[in-house]
Amino acid sequence: MSEIQNLVIWGNHSKTQYPDVFEAKIGSQTLREAINDDAWLDSEFLSKVQNRGAEIIAAMGKSSAASAARATCDHVRDMFHGTPEGRVVSMAVLSDGSSYDVPEGIVFSFPVTLENQEWKIVEGLQLNDFQKEKI
Repeated sequence: MSEIQNLVIWGNHSKTQYPDVFEAKIGSQTLREAINDDAWLDSEFLSKVQNRGAEIIAAMGKSSAASAARATCDHVRDMFHGTPEGRVVSMAVLSDGSSYDVPEGIVFSFPVTLENQEWKIVEGLQLNDFQKEKI
């Protein structure tokens, strides 16, 4: 398993997605403590993740389908094996309108846990104004 855990991708697979590092950890340290560069995380890193699909196409002349295929494989693995205690993954699910002010009926990537082949949105994350704006 990767040392990076609980990095949440909110939204959809486009340049409007929001890679949220506020809950992320590297080993036992928060990602923000480990990187120690909030300005970079909130600008250049965010932009790089949001635009990675277009950069892959520009660099390789091919779609980013391999990345999407890898994500699909990871989702299937998580559906069957669940998420370990204390770990969350990002998964696009149908919003019921009650989580994080995302309107009902939108397929949206949320932080989720999985158990017994069922997903559950992680509720109760305390979001700051920056996170709310990006979501």
